[in-house]
This record gives sequence, structure tokens and C-alpha cells, in this order.
Amino acid sequence: MLKESIFIVNQLNKEPFLKNLTFPSFEALSPLMLLEVLNEVLTEIQPKYTEIIQDKTDEERVQEMINLLSMLEYEPIKECCDLQAIREGLDTNDKVVIYPILFWLLQDVSTLKRKAYLSQFTCEIEVPEFLHHDETLYIYSNKQKEQIQKFQQTFVMYEDLQPLSVSKNNAVVENRTMQNNKCSLLKQKEMLHKELESLVKSPDILLKASRQLRLERERAKLVARQTTEQEEQLSQAQKRVSELEEQTKGHLVAELEKMRKEVDALQKLAEMPVVTAAQLLEMKTKFKM
Repeated sequence: MLKESIFIVNQLNKEPFLKNLTFPSFEALSPLMLLEVLNEVLTEIQPKYTEIIQDKTDEERVQEMINLLSMLEYEPIKECCDLQAIREGLDTNDKVVIYPILFWLLQDVSTLKRKAYLSQFTCEIEVPEFLHHDETLYIYSNKQKEQIQKFQQTFVMYEDLQPLSVSKNNAVVENRTMQNNKCSLLKQKEMLHKELESLVKSPDILLKASRQLRLERERAKLVARQTTEQEEQLSQAQKRVSELEEQTKGHLVAELEKMRKEVDALQKLAEMPVVTAAQLLEMKTKFKM
């Protein structure tokens, strides 16, 4: 029963039930709450089930539940395996009976929903054996069987056509999208056509644009030429500055050397006790040199 319980919890947490249960919380459900879960699953399979059991006594409710499970071909009921125990378990909301039912129902809800839907139109009316000799009843019974068979065939054809219907709808949507795109492209084409027409009808616009383009190109060439000339002038100026720096440096060195000699001579003169006229003349001559 553990595996069954885990499976039931997982299925009840999915669409369309979305119970948000855990295994402990499911196990802790009271008998009444467990019955509500079973009723919800049965209602999902047979939408009229809630309406059917409304205002029913417990005994009638149990019978309706057994009828629905029998119609869905629930194996234990179909084979009448201890039907009384199932009836009592449903009456007391016993998990020993309800868990297996939930486990079976939740394995393939969509198929059971289909079966429940078809059962509304394919349920044959049982004619008591003692009335089999009644010709009118016999004719109507056969007609009913024929109608049921036709309905089943029609329903199968309907199901087979469903994918085609979806494909057709998709094709319609795609075609509508293509038509919208086509309209959009046609509008763009029309706008471009009008623009071209306006240009052809107004040659002055083209001439003005051409003249403007030529002026822009000439201006660009002039700027490029001026830039080149400025770069050449800058290079020449830098070269001239370097030459002047070298010349200035040489001149300063010569001047400094001359001043150093004068200072040395004056120093010697200051150190001499008496300076004769001849010595003074000699020093002047050296300074001039």
C-alpha cells in the first residue's frame, strides 16, 4: 500500500487536482476528507457525479459510486470480488478500500473520462427476458443497438479528425500571419515607390544632393591637405628648434670658459703684492684674447 499511496499523492499534486499533499499529510486525512478526495476524482472523470449524489443518503451514495465504478469497469466490482466488503468500505470511508480505488482511477484519468462520456450515449436498455417475445420492444431494442454502434463509429471518426482540425487551425493562423506580412510589405513597397516618384518629379533635389556631396568631398580633401602641410611645418619647426638649442649650447660653453679665465686672472692679480704696469698690460692682453 506504500507504493500506492506515494503514487496517489504524486498524481493528486498534479493538474487538475493540485492538492499540494505530502505523504504524511495524505496519510493523516480523516475518513471524511478521504471521501472528499475520492468524490473530487470521480467528479473529474464524470462531471455530473456531484449532482447525482446530491441529497442522497449514505446508502444511495455508495450505490451510485458502485454504479459509476462498475461502468468504468473497475475490476473488483466487475468480477464481483467481495462486493459486500467494497460496499462496507465505501460506506465507512475505509482507506483499505478507497486507496486501491484511487490508485486505479488516477492511473489513466483521460481514458476513464472518455469512457464515462461515451457511457451516457451507449448504455443499452436491458429488456427483461419475459418481454423478449414482444415484437415492438425487440425492434426498438435492435434500433437502439444500431444507433449506439453508429454513435461509437462517429465518435471514433471525430477523434481521428481532431489532429486534422488542429493542423487546419494552425494552417489558418499561419496563412493569416502570411497575409499580414504581405500587406506590410505591400505598404513598404508603396511608400518606397512614392519616394522614388517624388525624386524623379523633383530633379532639383537630386542636383542639390549631388552638389552637397561634391562640396563635402572637396572640403574633406582640403582638410586633409591642410593637415599634411601643418604636419610638415611642425616637423621643420622642431628641427629648427633643435639646431638653435645646439648653437645656444655651444655659445654658452664658450662664454663660460672665457669668464672662468677672467676670474682666474683676477684671482692671481689679487694675490700679487705689487702689480707693475707691464704686468697689468699683459693681463689686459690676455682678457682680450
